[in-house]
Amino acid sequence: MGGVTNQLTLSTNASRGNKFERLGHRGISEVKNHPWLKDFDWQGLYNKTLDPPFVPPKEDNYDSKMTNHLFKDSYSKKSIMDAVEMLNNGIKDLNGIQNLFKNYYYDYREKAECKVSNVSTIKECKDPKVGTKPQTG
Repeated sequence: MGGVTNQLTLSTNASRGNKFERLGHRGISEVKNHPWLKDFDWQGLYNKTLDPPFVPPKEDNYDSKMTNHLFKDSYSKKSIMDAVEMLNNGIKDLNGIQNLFKNYYYDYREKAECKVSNVSTIKECKDPKVGTKPQTG
């Protein structure tokens, strides 16, 4: 599979409506072993030794010249009017948008309760609908 295909399968499988079919439901190893993430340095992430992709110069961290001009104008009158026009013209059927998520199940009260027994390898998770199962990672 190519890079773009792997990205698509990762995002599609991670956002499946049925939580039992969702990528990662069977444990973090399911995500870690996905082809798009196969070469990712998980140990470096855990150890916090990965280099960030961009580090702004310290002297410019709060300098206005580092601020994106689009961000500064994001609340301008024109952008608000554009948003209102877009809502009036393009998103009239809010029920249609809600229907996109009709089979997507998530209930925050059913979050798995996990106990960490060895931080780098095993978590014991109890899912209200599935029961207790080890998750390697």
